[in-house]
Amino acid sequence: MSEVLQYLNSKGIQYKIKGKDAFIVCPHCGKNSLSIQIESGVLKCWNCVNLNLSDSPFLKGHISSLKKTWGDILNVGTLQTEEDTTEEKDFTDMAERYHYDLKQDRYKHVLKYLFKRGFTEETIDFFKFGATSRYNQDWVSIPSYENGKARLLKFRKVPPYSEECHIEDKYIREAGCKSILFNQDALKEHDEIIITEGELCAASLIQNGFRNVVGITVGAGTLAPEWYDLLVNKTKIYLAFDNDQAGQKSARDTWAARLGVGRIYNIKFTDCKDVDEFFLTHTKDEFIELKNKAERFKIDGIYSIKEVLLEMHKKSNEKGELVFPTPWDSINRYLNGGFKKTHLCTLGAGPGIGKTTLSLQIAHHFAKVYNIPSFVMCLEMREIDLVIKLLQLEYDLTQDEISYDDALYYMKEGIDLPIYFGYKSFLTPDLYYNTVKEVHNRFGCEFFVFDNLQILCRTEENNEIGKVSKLFKEIPMSLDAMMLMISQPRKLNRENSITYDDLRGNSAIAADADEIILLTRKRKEQVEGYDAFDPKTKVIVEKSRFGSGGISYLNYIGAKARFEEFERDGHNKH
Repeated sequence: MSEVLQYLNSKGIQYKIKGKDAFIVCPHCGKNSLSIQIESGVLKCWNCVNLNLSDSPFLKGHISSLKKTWGDILNVGTLQTEEDTTEEKDFTDMAERYHYDLKQDRYKHVLKYLFKRGFTEETIDFFKFGATSRYNQDWVSIPSYENGKARLLKFRKVPPYSEECHIEDKYIREAGCKSILFNQDALKEHDEIIITEGELCAASLIQNGFRNVVGITVGAGTLAPEWYDLLVNKTKIYLAFDNDQAGQKSARDTWAARLGVGRIYNIKFTDCKDVDEFFLTHTKDEFIELKNKAERFKIDGIYSIKEVLLEMHKKSNEKGELVFPTPWDSINRYLNGGFKKTHLCTLGAGPGIGKTTLSLQIAHHFAKVYNIPSFVMCLEMREIDLVIKLLQLEYDLTQDEISYDDALYYMKEGIDLPIYFGYKSFLTPDLYYNTVKEVHNRFGCEFFVFDNLQILCRTEENNEIGKVSKLFKEIPMSLDAMMLMISQPRKLNRENSITYDDLRGNSAIAADADEIILLTRKRKEQVEGYDAFDPKTKVIVEKSRFGSGGISYLNYIGAKARFEEFERDGHNKH
């Protein structure tokens, strides 16, 4: 059953299937005229459209907007950065100047380069391709427009490459640009879209008569949240990515996984690298034939041994990481290297030991080292307190050294980690699950932290905890992500020791987890009793599906909200 029908059934919403759509009563106008495409989730209320009800959220949209209306997804927004608070720059005059320079004798070789790539003079004029010289190197300038204004200006190196140029990348961009898609305005006019891996490939398709084309303006592995918002309402999307490992991996693992395999079709080139190269030796009709043969990515859960071995071979050749080490080598060796995609790790410790601190430090490390977006849902601390901990990690500060008055300063310093936060005082498992999927799709989150299981399960019934534990196991499996779930133990003994049998709930918690990490710290005896903990933290990797497990020690630096490797001579490892 499709995700659309599963959701409607879970809500008890009556629907009628007509063709490829499910029709329900529109929450806005009350008519049985809201159609939802079963495969893509794209929806539209025909009555709201006919009556031109501009205040209706269902003139056109995605099933996620319906979930928000019914309160089944938390309102997740883009984190504001300094770029969001400044006026958008207009590079139209600069693009025109570079286009004029392209026609001058000085840049004949640049014009010849574009001709050699198959572009006509009409196409060059239409897109305002230009020429400039920077860093002792000549470049093609490629503007991207939004509502008729150049908001993005990129540059591509033109052979021969100068040895005096210290820029290694083939592409650079003008400072202060807005990250938009090439030919982005085409999205206003078309429901069926072709996406290419780059501006020049998009221009090549458009030159050959295809108008419903946009081009990625960053790496193929990036699907920006603002692009997601523009594309999620499209009924059918064709990916015409490069015929190499990186391009096909991005098509499958980023674009199809987040926009939905039900609407994504993959155009594969067999005898050339990309669209641009294709049209040097092929015709428009041949591309149409290739497009008609495009297939969706595999979505079923049945695999033969041969298919699994082929997938293992693909992963062995991919540049992407298979294991993501934590910041502490002493722990990684017991986790068989670190965290892994599709795995659920359960973290258990008593109050005040540092569970939230440890999980945030892992999220910070993944963001800094691997650029992995994370989503942190903490039911005990609000987002401001969590961000303060991240600032402590980022700038090596104590909490007393951080002032609310310095918030804009930190923005200008450039802290823009892909870490997102959620909070709701009364959270249900289904609401969290729906939100996680939306955050994964919109922001590309691949590491999820939930703090903590026992607050979500407000009763001690084993059946409830078991169901939620299964849900947390399903999240990393279905999203090809990593999950860290924090679980509270029962009452601890005097030495604060703990095993996974002490985690509150039934045996499902231990059974569902791929890894279990337990933290303990001894109490320090004070004059008025036991009211403090020793910073030396015992870390027990009690379960590791592919590792040995074992015991290591970290030093808890509470003033700076971080853990460091514990050195037996009393010094911390920095």
